This record gives sequence, C-alpha cells and structure tokens, in this order.
Amino acid sequence: MNVQEIIVGVLAVAAIIYLISFLRKQTQSHNCDECGLMEMQKEKMRKKSAKDS
Repeated sequence: MNVQEIIVGVLAVAAIIYLISFLRKQTQSHNCDECGLMEMQKEKMRKKSAKDS
C-alpha cells in the first residue's frame, strides 16, 4: 500500500464515523410533535374523521 491509499482509507473511515454520529444525534434530538410529517398525518386524520361524520 502506498501513502495515498492509506490517507484515502483513513478519510473514508473518518467520514463514515462522522456520518453515523451525525445521524445518531439527529434521531436523538428529533421531536416528532414538531415534525412537518406529523402535521400532515394529523391533518389527514382530521379530514378523514370529518368525512366519516
């Protein structure tokens, strides 16, 4: 292995570790009550219940 392959390997491993930690932090700090998707789901349920009544 030459020096370039070692550097690329180290950078790739560092990028993967950073991505995993970033995604883990995002999922831990995610508040589903404030999520736009939850608002869309709530609106869909309201429309469905109003339609059924």
